Amino acid sequence: MDHKNIQLGTIVISLINKGQHPSLELPVSYQAFTSRLAPDIILQVHREKAWAFELDEVLFSVPENWTLGIWHGKKVIQKVLNDSGLHQVLILQPDYGAGEVYCVGDRWLEGSPIFYPLQYPLDMLLVINLLALGKGVALHAAAVDDQGQGRLFVGRSGAGKSTMAELWLKAPGARILNDDRVIISQQNGAYTVHGTPWHSRLPVVSSQPAPLAGIYFLEHGQENTIEPLSPSDAVAKLMVCCFSTHWDPEGMNSTLGYLNELVKRVPCYELGVVPDTGVVNFIRARNLDR
Repeated sequence: MDHKNIQLGTIVISLINKGQHPSLELPVSYQAFTSRLAPDIILQVHREKAWAFELDEVLFSVPENWTLGIWHGKKVIQKVLNDSGLHQVLILQPDYGAGEVYCVGDRWLEGSPIFYPLQYPLDMLLVINLLALGKGVALHAAAVDDQGQGRLFVGRSGAGKSTMAELWLKAPGARILNDDRVIISQQNGAYTVHGTPWHSRLPVVSSQPAPLAGIYFLEHGQENTIEPLSPSDAVAKLMVCCFSTHWDPEGMNSTLGYLNELVKRVPCYELGVVPDTGVVNFIRARNLDR
């Protein structure tokens, strides 16, 4: 049977190809994230020449990109790939234990002999919904494993996350997890940071997690500075950079509760940065997280 298992954070997704051709294939950045663990959700993958239905309710929509809604009591995410009508549809059972993926359009049948059925952001939206069940959070952040210490650098677009990751890339003993999007999970009472395939400018990702030792909120500065943040300020800043289920109040409450517990256990700082390699030594010299 043609199938692939992907692990993102602690969530394992199993893709099962219901047809014979084309075969499933993972994009390059996803290949490090394969898993042999038991899946949290099993998705049956179909290819169709035509697909037409109307959602009973639209919960959230990004025009000309993706839409999330309800159809026959199930949650549905539609991804439009281009203006020719080629798109993908993800239908999820209410308990998120199983689902169906439909790849719609003649090109799925006539094109390449390989294909990936969860084009971004379909897979990320799936993970966000699963994380909101109390399984973790996804953040707009860069992360590095600094000699066994997971350092998380949080910020909006343009805050310098990719630049920070590039600086750590040159540091002995450091490993880049991702420069743009990461997942935080809790395992055995401790928090762990995971890389994802969804990188930004720096195409370096790692599927090997690291124990989360410190959270740094990036600010441009005239010199390198660091100040501790209160838990309340840290939660407010994390919510701005958190990928959350805006369409689901229960999921939002779960995410907020998760972040409140996170900042009680992991030290948080505001980090003023001069973007050169000196900031790496600046952070290491303070030994704050050890």
